[in-house]
Amino acid sequence: MAEIVTKLDPNLLLPCVSKLLDALIVCFGDESWPVRDAACVALGSLISTFPNETRAAGYDNLMATQFLRNLSDSIPSVRDGAAKSIAAILKSVGDQNLFQHYINHIVEKIDGLSKQPKESHGAESSRVSGKGPGASHVTVHSGDAAHDSRHTDQVMYSCGSLAPKLQKGRKGGGCHNGLHQRASEPWEEADGAIRLIGQISDKFPNRVTDDLIEQLLKGCEHRNYTHYPYFLETACDVIVQLCNHLEKPQFKKYMDAFLEVLATAVESKLPLAVNAASECLKSIGNRFGPTVLRGRIESHINAFVSENLVDLLPPV
Repeated sequence: MAEIVTKLDPNLLLPCVSKLLDALIVCFGDESWPVRDAACVALGSLISTFPNETRAAGYDNLMATQFLRNLSDSIPSVRDGAAKSIAAILKSVGDQNLFQHYINHIVEKIDGLSKQPKESHGAESSRVSGKGPGASHVTVHSGDAAHDSRHTDQVMYSCGSLAPKLQKGRKGGGCHNGLHQRASEPWEEADGAIRLIGQISDKFPNRVTDDLIEQLLKGCEHRNYTHYPYFLETACDVIVQLCNHLEKPQFKKYMDAFLEVLATAVESKLPLAVNAASECLKSIGNRFGPTVLRGRIESHINAFVSENLVDLLPPV
């Protein structure tokens, strides 16, 4: 559907917009996350092309409620698709009230990290097998957790499998318990929020205020839950987007704080987070020069920044 919207003449689709919206909103509520993911991307394309027609069909807020639900989904690629769709819609309409509605959501969900229980859960990373519809997600446990009965001897399904749905009432295995998806946790909702910050920097770099950057940094301060390295992995990706799109003076203003985030990601020893931090360092080095980057790291007021990052820099 998304491909049809982007490739066909809008005049051909115009008579069908209302029916397409109705069909996609049904898919938006599907129990299978690949369906929700694909519907979200398609709706983002459709609404950004036909915002006035969408409002005329009765969706005054351009389906913000539905997009925010996906932005807080327990599946990373669904959150990512929602962030991209929201940014595309905001760019197409220039609606300040709608923009502020999404900013308020970002603040609310990052504040919600204070309610995250220590023992967290999640389908952690879209780096494992790619991004977008069809990407798979793997949870890796180590130490005592690797032998916990909750994580062993369980039937395994892909995240989009129909098998768990066909075994209603089954208590183990799969991403769904019968017909019900696991509720998102505060860290996942905040993860979606910072993904939206990254997409805003891509589409509206001049709208990325200091307050918004500080929301990102605030989210990275919470490290008292199991999955915080995965949140930091996303944060590293967002910092890359900020590096690529913000004016140099604004990014440099926060460079020391960003380097602390990268160092914390490396210190977590999660390979995905370490890789994300390494890629982020490359982007910063390409934008500001390797000498400037090395100088900022080696002279950082917090010694752990140099301890964790200097070995990731290319040799002089």
